[in-house]
Amino acid sequence: MLKKHKKILIFCLLLSCLVNTHSYASTNLKIDNDEMTEKLIELDNKSLKTKFLINNIIEKKHRLSEKYEKEQSFQDVIYFNQTDPRFAYTPYGDGDFGIVQNTGCGPTSAAMVVSTLTKTYTDPNEIASWAMFNGYNMGNNGSSWELFPAVARKYGLDYQFSYSIEDARNCLKTGGLVILSQNSSLNNYWTDSGHFIVLTGYEDNLYTVNDPYSIYRTEIYHTQDQVFIPNKAIFCFWKN
Repeated sequence: MLKKHKKILIFCLLLSCLVNTHSYASTNLKIDNDEMTEKLIELDNKSLKTKFLINNIIEKKHRLSEKYEKEQSFQDVIYFNQTDPRFAYTPYGDGDFGIVQNTGCGPTSAAMVVSTLTKTYTDPNEIASWAMFNGYNMGNNGSSWELFPAVARKYGLDYQFSYSIEDARNCLKTGGLVILSQNSSLNNYWTDSGHFIVLTGYEDNLYTVNDPYSIYRTEIYHTQDQVFIPNKAIFCFWKN
């Protein structure tokens, strides 16, 4: 009887080892990205879930090869990042805190719009310095909304102020770009205070943006509710 119990115990131990080994192997399997992409597309090529999976997990077509490279283009829109050392320490505000890295989302967004629509290199340093000199900086609170019509006048762009999602979509459809004002209302999705981003495109109710502070948020899709905050300003620009 004792021998029989020992045999049963040994069998159980062996079985346990096999199960654990299988479990360990399963958690360390490498998934073939191309194969997964094909399977996801087979599920439903028009599915919102599929688009998010393909964009956020697999393709990441717009990923930067380095954290900062010279003028990246996302969907044919020039990209600048306000934390890029070339621009980060340009004065924009008061004291040590008042630099583009901390308060310069407005000039950085404007630089992306101007450079793209005019096809002329205009970086955040140029617009930040001009905005400071002309009174469009609000100390360490960033930029006045008056910065954007002033930028349009300075660089010869057509401009429209709006609160309408349809106006923003029409702007994009007609070759323009849109700067959006954001705040902390979406559980700090964009910022814990105020922020400006560039709306670069849309498909159905998915939107792409150039976020001057975040490469990650520039790489992914966003829903309409994430992009448009009620009663927040929409600044539309076109090449005239």
